[in-house]
Amino acid sequence: MQGVENGIFIQVLINRDPGGNYSELIRAVESCTSFDSWLETGSWKVDGNTMKVWTQVVRGYAVPDEADYHDSFVVSRIDADHVTTFDEKTKITWTQERAAADFALPPPPPCATS
Repeated sequence: MQGVENGIFIQVLINRDPGGNYSELIRAVESCTSFDSWLETGSWKVDGNTMKVWTQVVRGYAVPDEADYHDSFVVSRIDADHVTTFDEKTKITWTQERAAADFALPPPPPCATS
C-alpha cells in the first residue's frame, strides 16, 4: 500500500501470517528518492470489523507497550486478495492488495521509472 501519512509519502509491504504475526517493510519517500526505510514487526487480530495491530519491534529494537504502538482499523473489505481499512488514529483509508512473492516496491507516483 502507499499514500501520505503525517505529511510523508510512504510505501508499505505487509506480511500478515494466519497465526497473528506481521512484518511491515516501510519506505518513506521525499522528492522521488528513498530517504528512509525500516522494518516493523508485531501481532495483529481481527475482531468483528475491527483489526487491532500491536507493533513490538521497530528497526530491530523492542518498543514500549504503549498507545503509540497500538493501532485500530475499521475493516470495510477483507477477502483473499484485498484488505481495506480505516485508520482510527490518522483517519486515513488504506487499501491493501495481495502481491506476488517476487514483488518489489515501485517508484512512487509521479516519479520517473527510468
